[in-house]
Amino acid sequence: MGIDLHASRIARGALEAIVPRLGEAERKEYFNLHYWRYVKTLGEMVPWSGKRVLDIGIVPGHMAMALRHLGCDVSGVTDDRLLQGMNGRWAEEKIAVSRAIVDKEPLPFPDDSFDGVLFTEVLEHLLYDPSTLVDEIYRVLRPKGELVVSTPNVLRIENRIKVLLGRNIYPQREHFYFSDLYRRHNREYTMQELIALFQPRFVTKKSRYIMLFEFAVPVSDNGKVFDIHEYAEVGKPNGNGNGSRPNLRETAKLLLRLPKLLYPPFRSGLLVSFISSKSTPQERGTT
Repeated sequence: MGIDLHASRIARGALEAIVPRLGEAERKEYFNLHYWRYVKTLGEMVPWSGKRVLDIGIVPGHMAMALRHLGCDVSGVTDDRLLQGMNGRWAEEKIAVSRAIVDKEPLPFPDDSFDGVLFTEVLEHLLYDPSTLVDEIYRVLRPKGELVVSTPNVLRIENRIKVLLGRNIYPQREHFYFSDLYRRHNREYTMQELIALFQPRFVTKKSRYIMLFEFAVPVSDNGKVFDIHEYAEVGKPNGNGNGSRPNLRETAKLLLRLPKLLYPPFRSGLLVSFISSKSTPQERGTT
């Protein structure tokens, strides 16, 4: 537990360090929404300091920027249409970014290129069988290299309630089928499915259920990143701006926190770290 707390402090420090380099709208929206997931995920990668890392699906680059702050040599790959528009960020942060449709094309890197691979909140967006990408991640990782994966938990309590009420867990048809196929969640996973997808190429190091979006906004208007115990100060319930009571949806979200705390499989996210099963040249020479 002490190690987790230490890693969490380092992770929060790295995230706080990149806040001044984010645009105001970006900070108040995407960064705030994903902050606590960032903390949990980055905490898994604190030991990667000084190593060469690949961020698959790098846009918007927050995790890659934080890893650079930790001293990592970071590369990225994405086919996102925002790639060209963010060239200034990649140059400023000294992050080399390549383009590839990762579930259709090989990763544009030689074998054994990286010590670690970050693959977060991408799996659910893929259109094609991800097993080919799993093979590619295995290929570009060095022997005993590490992989960190996060993705939504299809068995989160919100989805279970929808099923009990006879509702579909996916958006309405007219909202699901839109032009940008990679923006939507094409398939979500259970923990067992996620681990099985990466076997036998990878050995599970650590798996846990996390809460992606349940905490309040952690960054104030002046850019301060609040501690987890302070989030109530900046996460006051939304209302009409006059101190009104939270609406029914907000109340329901508050009530759903307790079962998520008591029973982790109800939580909204999956976070798994793996170790490549690839043998070293010395090990291959002895077999």
